Amino acid sequence: MLIGIKCPRTKKLANCQKCKSPCLPVPLMMSLLSDRELKPNEYHLTELANPLRIAYLNRKYDYMVEIADLENVWIGTAVHYYIAQFKHKDYIADPDTAGKVEIDKDVFITLTPDLYDVKRKIIYDFKVVKTYEVEKIKKDGLDQKYIYQLNGYREFKFPEAKKLILVFILKDYTVRTKYEKEIESPFVEVEVPIVETVKEELINRAKALHKALIENKPPEKCSPEESWDGKRCDFYCPVNKFCRELK
Repeated sequence: MLIGIKCPRTKKLANCQKCKSPCLPVPLMMSLLSDRELKPNEYHLTELANPLRIAYLNRKYDYMVEIADLENVWIGTAVHYYIAQFKHKDYIADPDTAGKVEIDKDVFITLTPDLYDVKRKIIYDFKVVKTYEVEKIKKDGLDQKYIYQLNGYREFKFPEAKKLILVFILKDYTVRTKYEKEIESPFVEVEVPIVETVKEELINRAKALHKALIENKPPEKCSPEESWDGKRCDFYCPVNKFCRELK
């Protein structure tokens, strides 16, 4: 699991609170890792939406991340914080959206949707991304993880929801983006199709992950689709080192 930040100077686990010259304000660094604990027998919906091999390795092995790798987390944490501060009878936000569902004896799926519009029956989820993510969706369609995640929120928490919306916040948006990429705004809404079979699939994924962890047997390697034809392994997977060491 993620245990902390790799110090850019020592290349070892950073102890920011004792550092005489921290790279960034210590409270900021600590806040990024304050809620990263993974509890045994409890599987968050967001990890189940990822390839099971990644979810398995993420729980089995301790790893560190570079400060630069937390850029999206920094922005995303701020976005979610301010959304949670908005209080209105027609909206439910984190932490009131949190849910915990027992899917087998002492095995649970946990989830925390970002925002639910009670009046319009819409589930919203906010993602901080670069422009290429939206371009990729326009070209190839939605990644399966988004379909799992948003439909999971509906099935396990808000079954009455009529619409699922992803709101992409483009951190690299400029005036040029509007004309060169034909993306009109740094806030892009994408509707996620409702898929009734997702509940059963997520339950099966949680059971499979739980069994793999108990038996200490890693799931199969990611498919070409899951690994983005190898690009994910080479550049974007935090546990690729451990994956390659396994048979």
